[in-house]
Amino acid sequence: MYDRSNAMSLVACTLAAMLITCLALPAGAQIPKPSQVGQIVVGVPAGSNIDVTARILAENVSKASGQTYVVLNRPGAGGTIAAEMVARSPADGMTLFVSPISTMVTEPQVNRQNVRYDPFKDFTPISIVATVDLALAVGPALRVGSFADYLTAVRTDETKGFFTSPGVNGLPHFLGMLIAKQSGAKFVHVPYGGPGPAVQAVVGGHVPALIVGYSDLIALHRGGTLRILATSGTSRHEMTPEVPTFKELGYPFEVSVWYGVFAPGGTPPAVIERLNNLIVDAARSKQLSDYLLNNGHRMVGSTAQALAEAHRNDFKRWGDFIRSEAITVK
Repeated sequence: MYDRSNAMSLVACTLAAMLITCLALPAGAQIPKPSQVGQIVVGVPAGSNIDVTARILAENVSKASGQTYVVLNRPGAGGTIAAEMVARSPADGMTLFVSPISTMVTEPQVNRQNVRYDPFKDFTPISIVATVDLALAVGPALRVGSFADYLTAVRTDETKGFFTSPGVNGLPHFLGMLIAKQSGAKFVHVPYGGPGPAVQAVVGGHVPALIVGYSDLIALHRGGTLRILATSGTSRHEMTPEVPTFKELGYPFEVSVWYGVFAPGGTPPAVIERLNNLIVDAARSKQLSDYLLNNGHRMVGSTAQALAEAHRNDFKRWGDFIRSEAITVK
């Protein structure tokens, strides 16, 4: 049977408890709410360098902010699946995107008919975490000791000009095109689905050479399985001081791949500033800087403005190249 007096007593007690709670809180404070879990999205499977980088970032940002962030892998379509997901997420700082240069620079220009996000309007830059140079290496199918010897072999036998990369229309592919154009040697691109398969194709002797991120080749170079002939950065790496840069060899181009952290477009400036501080501190932490340096990266931890500038400059640079070579997805 419904007892009105008991119900009224319960309401009164509840209101009293709420009043006591509010009076106990400091002025201006709000009643705590269950915390939302943030996401750091990457467009690659678990285990790759960029995935590990994102996981260390998530761990450090979570500790520093008191707000839990987890890594969400959304691989496929050159990272565009992950990018589109982030572009459609709320602009509240709870969804971040760790992106390689290709997803924000080359894919939107080569694959316009399939990319459903604007790399500028739909994203707000936060920081460049690190950069990695590209490297040209040869395997068991082509035992040469230098880049000059490699070009001689290709000019002598066109079958030696086959090279692979992690995929079609990425920067490793474009670097191969630049080398061919500058050297006059004939190269034929054989794309594979990611750095791992490309490396295995060369280790197995199926393709003579490859161009991938320097970080994917260090251990194999040191072990003698593959030989790095040149790298694409501004200077030699301390881990392989015997390997020259293309610029040293007389080829006037420098190419590096950045890992940038972005938020959805429209994220408030105050939120971006706070996230930048957290990301930069995480990038420069001993845990992440040791990982990056030991795996052939160059640690950065930049301002949001530096990422925005790099994004604009690279978009124009590679856009000019894509148009000059009439590169499109067929």
